[in-house]
Amino acid sequence: MNSLLYYYNNVQKMAAYQQAKRMQRGALTAQGGFSTTNPALRQVPCTIQCVFVIRNFDTLQTPFTTTGGSISPRININTSGAMGISIGLGGITIDVELDKIYNIVFVVENNVQKAYLGGDLIASSDKYALTNLFEYYIGSFENNLDRFQGDYLLHRHFNYAMSADEVKSLDNNGDPMGYVVPKAKRDGLLAEYLPQNLMYGRDDKTIATSWLDSAKQLPLSDEYMEPLFQSIGGYDMAANGAPDILYNE
Repeated sequence: MNSLLYYYNNVQKMAAYQQAKRMQRGALTAQGGFSTTNPALRQVPCTIQCVFVIRNFDTLQTPFTTTGGSISPRININTSGAMGISIGLGGITIDVELDKIYNIVFVVENNVQKAYLGGDLIASSDKYALTNLFEYYIGSFENNLDRFQGDYLLHRHFNYAMSADEVKSLDNNGDPMGYVVPKAKRDGLLAEYLPQNLMYGRDDKTIATSWLDSAKQLPLSDEYMEPLFQSIGGYDMAANGAPDILYNE
């Protein structure tokens, strides 16, 4: 009887845990972000998708960076409400809005780097030969400087340079969060960080300690992927500081 009760309690706890993970919608990186030193994610060519929401312009913010300079992909937001998207030795600065989902995709090759916004090409540079990315930070600049104050929702890393049509498909007609990478594209999907892959801390269940890679996980259907309890792809991101887990209400 005791063993049956123990089993029942564990099943109940697992169901509650699965439901909580299904409700996750991203990470608030105001108190910390994520990073990796894995060399596989710093190789060129690659395609990198960044999906996030800006919540304020109170301070300088860096949603994503791969370098301390402007010679490889980097996103900055300043206090005047402008976002700088750096690639190669160039880039672009655009005015942005609060509480809006932004989908930025970098396509990086050795001699050409491109940036797309909402599936549309907005900047291109062929002024710098890029042999590798120098670092990899989500939600902050290097050692938790210029923390991104908004919601980081989704991040993908492909190990090849996508075509313009492939980048357009990632935007999913303005719904990047609704796009599920099909099986045929998963061989080139090196790492994928979905909201439901944020792992809880020991003491505070709203704080993430890592963001698990699900690149090799196949969806149960065209529109649904089971929340992860352990890494699938293997390129996990470690938390720097204390990023909050955001939930759908």
